[in-house]
Amino acid sequence: MVNYLTEHLDVWKEVSQVPPGIQHARLRQIRNRGYVCLTATGLNIIGRIGHELLANDVQDWKGYAEKLAKLDWLKTNPLRADIVQPKKDKEGNVVTEEIEVSGRKERRSVMQLMTNRAPLNRAIFKVSQAIGLVPKTAVAPPADGGDDVAELPERAEEMAV
Repeated sequence: MVNYLTEHLDVWKEVSQVPPGIQHARLRQIRNRGYVCLTATGLNIIGRIGHELLANDVQDWKGYAEKLAKLDWLKTNPLRADIVQPKKDKEGNVVTEEIEVSGRKERRSVMQLMTNRAPLNRAIFKVSQAIGLVPKTAVAPPADGGDDVAELPERAEEMAV
């Protein structure tokens, strides 16, 4: 499944084509564009969905993999709101940085990935929904934003949607 996703997820394909040696420095530039799928959190989301597909012998796993590859994996995508949030300093103020956009300088919030269980489970649930997958082991995001998760009832019919 990893090879299949690498062929279909543009940024993974780009990373896989970076030659070793001095060009390897390009990997940092690619990562700095803000792709969640190039982080441990993003890999966890993709891996958990991939596990669901393969462990349950979903026949159309390639179709779901293609849908995963077509998702917008940038941190700015609202689908990632649970796991990408503004970074705060010790006093609780939002940390900003100055960047250049179209030749002019702007101040923007520094975004950070949330790695604790509840935001990750909500993100996995949302990505599963976005690709039309209702996994047997899916967890519904808690309504109150807490760490508790509610198990979804198992579907009696086949998983393919």
